[in-house]
Amino acid sequence: YYGTIGALNEVALRDGTVLDIGGGSAQLSQVRQGRYAHGESRTLGALALTERFLRKDPPGDREVEALRAEVAAQLATIPWLGDQRERPLVGLGGTVRNLAKIESVRQESPLSTLHGFVLTRKAVERTIRLLGEQPLEGRQKIPGLSPDRADIILAGALVLLGVLEHLDL
Repeated sequence: YYGTIGALNEVALRDGTVLDIGGGSAQLSQVRQGRYAHGESRTLGALALTERFLRKDPPGDREVEALRAEVAAQLATIPWLGDQRERPLVGLGGTVRNLAKIESVRQESPLSTLHGFVLTRKAVERTIRLLGEQPLEGRQKIPGLSPDRADIILAGALVLLGVLEHLDL
């Protein structure tokens, strides 16, 4: 609730979804007419999913697919999320911020802020490919990625991708 209220005070979001990916869980909040309508929390945190699914370094295809299936299954349990298709998504938290920073550096953006940065599904998919082929040591050197997030960023990126796919964005 408070994350969504904070987001609504910073961005113009009339109808859409706010996603906050944490370490243990992810929160999805529905926004209607510029106000928090309701929210759901699921065990889709970057740390929790990494510990549960990504055991190899770099992770294997089966691990990644199992994690993606878990994300899709949990998102399918949120009844109102289907009504949010093609509506804007606002992302909060360290995972989304780091993914945006990676893309910002890739684009050689001159802006010093990520506030309002648009992170496309295509960009997230490109970053996931990069993250998935690198061992931890390589991920720690990716420009824009905070080295202390390198161990859990792939799982968080897969959560964001799952939400983008679910919303047809």
